[in-house]
Amino acid sequence: LNSVRSELRLSSRQKESAQNRATSLYYEQIQHKEDALNEASANNKGTGNKPSQLRMPTMPKFCVRMQDFVRGKLLRKDDEQYKPTPQEISGFLASEKWDVNKAVERLTKKREWKGKLGKLNIAEVAPSFRSNGYSVCLEGLKSREGLPIIYSHGMPLGTADSITKQTAYLHDRVMAAARCNPNCKEQYRSLVVINTTAPSFRFPDRSIRKGGLDIVNKHYPWANEATTVFIGVPKPIQALFHMTKPIMGQMYNKFKFVNDREELLQYISLDNLPRQFGGEADWDLRKYVKQRASTECCKVNQ
Repeated sequence: LNSVRSELRLSSRQKESAQNRATSLYYEQIQHKEDALNEASANNKGTGNKPSQLRMPTMPKFCVRMQDFVRGKLLRKDDEQYKPTPQEISGFLASEKWDVNKAVERLTKKREWKGKLGKLNIAEVAPSFRSNGYSVCLEGLKSREGLPIIYSHGMPLGTADSITKQTAYLHDRVMAAARCNPNCKEQYRSLVVINTTAPSFRFPDRSIRKGGLDIVNKHYPWANEATTVFIGVPKPIQALFHMTKPIMGQMYNKFKFVNDREELLQYISLDNLPRQFGGEADWDLRKYVKQRASTECCKVNQ
C-alpha cells in the first residue's frame, strides 16, 4: 500500500490528473470496442472476429491499486457477510469518478443495506415469475459480446419492498454469472432485453422507482451502463425516445429497438436465444427455478 499512499498524498489537482491519466484511456478503449461491436452487429457484417474473441483493454495498474486500497479501507476483520468483488469496487469507483472516500462511503452503505435485507434466495422471488411482470438473469446464455443477459418481461409487479428483493436477487445473480466471465473480468457488463409487448410494461410508478431504479442507482451503478434492447416498441414511441437524445447524451446510444427475431439476432446468437423468441437455446424458467432452489437448498411452490 505504500505506493498507493504516496499517490494519495498528491494535491487534489495532481491527484485528479493522475487518476484521469490512468482511467481515461482505459474507458475510451472500452467504449471504442463496444461501439465497434454494436456497429458490426447493426450492419450484420463480421469484422473477421467473433465478439467473444475481441479482448477488452487491460485495467491500468493504478486502478488495480485503487481497488486494493478501497478493499483494505472498507473491510473489517470481523466482517464476513459482505466482501465486494474487484469488479464491484471498480464499478463504484468509476461511478464516483475514482474518488476513494465517496466509493468507500457507498460501499459501506451497501454493506449496511445488505445486512438489513438479509440473504435472499429463489423462494422469495419465484412468485413474481408467475405474474406478467418480472426480470430474470438468463444464466448459461450469453450475448454476442459474451455478456450475461437480463430478460425483463414488461416490468416487475408488486410493492416497493417486493420489487427491491427482486432487483437485488436479479443483480446478485448477474454478478455471479459475470464473475467467471472473461469479458467481465475488470468490470460488470451485461445485455438487457425488455419485452415491451407484455401487459406490465408501463411508465415507472412509485414501486418501480423506489424498488427498482433507486436500488440500481445506489447499489448496482454499473447496471446503468448496460446496452438495453427494447422489443416491440411502437414507432411513435421510438420517435419520442429519439427526441430525448440531446438530453440523454451517450446513454441514448445504449438504447436499441427491435421488432422481430432477425433484428434481435444482431445482439444474441441463435444458440443463445431461448425458444420462446424463436431461438435454439433450451432455457426454461421452471427448470431454472428448480435448479436455483436445489443449489440454494430451499423449497419453492411451483
